Amino acid sequence: MKYKHILILCFFFLAVSTRSYGQSTDSTSTQEEGTPKKKVKNPQNVAANKAALMSAVVPGLGQFHNKRYWKPPIIYVGAGIITYFIIDNNKQYQLYKNGYNQRISDPNATIDPSISGYSTENLRILRDDAHRYRDMSVVFGIALYAINIIDAYVDRHLMEFDVSDDLSLHVKPFLYTANNHQFASGLTLNFSLKK
Repeated sequence: MKYKHILILCFFFLAVSTRSYGQSTDSTSTQEEGTPKKKVKNPQNVAANKAALMSAVVPGLGQFHNKRYWKPPIIYVGAGIITYFIIDNNKQYQLYKNGYNQRISDPNATIDPSISGYSTENLRILRDDAHRYRDMSVVFGIALYAINIIDAYVDRHLMEFDVSDDLSLHVKPFLYTANNHQFASGLTLNFSLKK
C-alpha cells in the first residue's frame, strides 16, 4: 500500500514538471505597443516534453521517438531483471514470514520442509532480509522508470546541441598551494571555438 502512494506521487510530480516545461516563453519575441504578450512555445522544449511524456506512458517509447533504437531493449531487459528480483524476493519473504509466524504461534507446528532446519531467530532474520531486498528491488524499478523518462527528455534536448568541428578542448595541468601550505595539483579544461 505504501508503494502505491509513492508511485502516485511520482506520476503527479512528473505530470506537473512536464506541464511546467511546456509553458516556457520566448523572451526574444517581438511585440507591438499596446498588444498583450503572446506566449511562444519553444519547439525544442515541446519535442523534449513529448519524448518524456511518451516514455512516461510506455517506457522506451520516447527513446524510440528520438530514434535511439538501441535504448528500449536495454530498458526492457533491466525492467525484466528487476521484476524477476521483486517476484523472487517477495516469494522468499512470504515463505519466511509464514514459517516465522507459524513458529511463533506454535513452536511444535510443522512448517515448510525447505525452511524447517532454521531456528526461529534465523527465520526472522531471513524474513527481514528478503523484505529489504524486495523493497530495494522496487526502488530500483522506480529509479529505472525515472531514468527512462529523464533520458528521453535530455536526449531530445541534446539532439539540437551543436557539436561541430569548430569546438576544441585544451587540457592543462597546474599546481597550487593549499591552505596548509602544501602543493596540490589539478587539471584545467578549456572549451573554445577554433578560429
